[in-house]
Amino acid sequence: MSPRDEDPILPGEPTFTLRGSDPLAGFLVSIWASAHMGDGEAVAAKIKAMVDRFVPGMTGPSYEQTADAIDVALAMFAWQGKSGCAV
Repeated sequence: MSPRDEDPILPGEPTFTLRGSDPLAGFLVSIWASAHMGDGEAVAAKIKAMVDRFVPGMTGPSYEQTADAIDVALAMFAWQGKSGCAV
């Protein structure tokens, strides 16, 4: 079951899809889950593990893909502010 099964996408809500082939995806989803469970220690440990393992030598998507991801993140923050969702 997906979290979205009980929480439908709201009108105008920006979304972002992570693919299983992205080496950061598993870390990011597990960080999200730990944050939603209120486990700050697990969040910090997973971020450290992700940074230690991937960030130093990571090459990734094109500039355009990265810029698009930043645009989506900014749109999410803006949408949360307008909709009253916690930021």
